Amino acid sequence: MLSPVLVVLTLGSWGHAVAPDPHVATLLSPRIVRVIVEKLDADAVRDGLSAKQIRTQVEGRLRSAGLIVAVDDGEPYLYVVVTTAKADEATYAYSLSLFFGQPTVIEDYQSLTRLKTWSVGSVGIAGNITMSGAIRAGIGQMMDQFVHAYVPSI
Repeated sequence: MLSPVLVVLTLGSWGHAVAPDPHVATLLSPRIVRVIVEKLDADAVRDGLSAKQIRTQVEGRLRSAGLIVAVDDGEPYLYVVVTTAKADEATYAYSLSLFFGQPTVIEDYQSLTRLKTWSVGSVGIAGNITMSGAIRAGIGQMMDQFVHAYVPSI
């Protein structure tokens, strides 16, 4: 006789979103930020998710917070990672991550490197039709957290 198996999926968010110490020079609020959106899964793109939409959303939120969006590789950057898995024809599981990195000098070595100084993420499940909107809503919430952590006037 087969025993029933219960699978529990916990949805929620994780992250480390602490406001920077204003006395630490490497963590001062940025004025210029570059946006990087990692390549999206082909299934998600076919079902309506667009890297251009995500980039436009993130850049728009940065601009509305008074930040300048840059293309220079040397600038601080926001790195957006959207990982999707099509569970079946009608359902997606997804993971969202937003990382902020800055050029930083490591005192012991007197060298410049890029370090991730802030990150936040979440996971979720959405239907095929609502997946794109659910992901953009999640990114919007993470952008709000970033702006509140790094832009003092917000």
